[in-house]
Amino acid sequence: MSNGTCGKSYLERDSLYNELAMVMMQKFKGNNYRIPVQSNENFWHPTFDSKWLETVGKHLRYQKTIGIYPIDERGTVATMAIDIDRHNDSVTEYELVHDKLLPLIKYYTDLGVKNDQILVENSGAGFHLWFWSDKPVAAEVVTTFLAAVKYEYVVEIFPNNPTPDGLGNLIRLPLGVHRKRYHEKKDGAKSHLCVISDNQVQPVYEIQESLELLRAWQPLSMRQFNDCDLDKKHQHDIFSTEPVGEVSASLIQIRNNETRACFKMILSNKTKDGERNDMAFWLGLYFKNIMKVDAAGLQSLMIDWNNSLTEPKLTWKEIDNTCKSVLRYNGWPTCKKGKHKQVCIKYNLCQDCEYDKNRRSSLPVADKDRYIVLKKKISALYKIELALYHLRSYKGPHPERGDGWMKTTYDELAKEAGISKFTIQNKRQYNPYSGMTPLQVLKMQGIIDYEANKGSKYLWIRILK
Repeated sequence: MSNGTCGKSYLERDSLYNELAMVMMQKFKGNNYRIPVQSNENFWHPTFDSKWLETVGKHLRYQKTIGIYPIDERGTVATMAIDIDRHNDSVTEYELVHDKLLPLIKYYTDLGVKNDQILVENSGAGFHLWFWSDKPVAAEVVTTFLAAVKYEYVVEIFPNNPTPDGLGNLIRLPLGVHRKRYHEKKDGAKSHLCVISDNQVQPVYEIQESLELLRAWQPLSMRQFNDCDLDKKHQHDIFSTEPVGEVSASLIQIRNNETRACFKMILSNKTKDGERNDMAFWLGLYFKNIMKVDAAGLQSLMIDWNNSLTEPKLTWKEIDNTCKSVLRYNGWPTCKKGKHKQVCIKYNLCQDCEYDKNRRSSLPVADKDRYIVLKKKISALYKIELALYHLRSYKGPHPERGDGWMKTTYDELAKEAGISKFTIQNKRQYNPYSGMTPLQVLKMQGIIDYEANKGSKYLWIRILK
């Protein structure tokens, strides 16, 4: 086996591997309790590993292949990366270098990142750009730092979501092998570092040179994260700087009632050229699934949006095709995917979003497991609240009582909210609303008033705000 150590004695090679492993431990950090290990079949398995130094050494000797989950257990990031993959064999390395790698490096150096703060790796199937910070950085800040290039250059970023449900996405560590390709003795199995000189990529195979490159690799400062974030907002805006003209009363009403910061921003600004079709699709899903409009209403709202909130306007055919696609598609615009997620990350809206507050934990690490259960129970309140708005929109006040009162059942409300009726009827446990049903909580918060007779399946509910 050779990993750039030819001509050195066993002791010299072993010493170099140990030094390299020590440096990698300092600069490649992620989740401390889960280390992803790759199998020969190309599957990744998260494992507990307390012998990190020994494991990194095995990775460097090609005895094992490991990666990192960039987001640690506190929701912060120290090491981040951009993956520039060759998605098909027709793309040459020259094209990959000149169409993506060099422009990406220039993008960040133009924003104030120095060359010695970018580590370039040839992964075997493309390139990885690595950055690190010697202080933990909030995952939201890191994804914002990386997000603009994800869409402009069609690359994958690590981490790609600041608030993943699980461990988040993982990336293989450099200077190891792709387990399956190595096992099958295929080309492109081994990883090595690179140096960029005169717009040329020069491979580094010797382990001593790799060690020197890693030692010279400098961390990003918090100021650089903030400066890059500000510059990206100006250089790669989703929205046009053109003033918004007259907006239809329907869109204004939807915008004023909306509590999601992302959709409120989308309905308050003009979407610029290059972003319009993608935005139209996800906005259409929002109108269809969240606002519960029919086909005619969807088309009317999309035309209103196109006339007042795009720059320049889409053609009638583009709007019509978008509406047809939306009506065929069953997915929802969730906080995990969609154009609004890109808006959220780019403009850091998570902190102001009522819906996002349910999905983020500020509790100590020791309380995380309890919080996972707690989060699911509290989020039912928002599903019920949203369902009540939907029911009111198409049921209206009941003629028997008027004054905003509507008549419904637990079954109907549960179906609209997408939860079990027992979730609505049962009292909460292990959270701030322990001993109360969701409807009692909403009443206590001044959101609704409701009446329910024991043994009756009917509910009388009035929305107060």
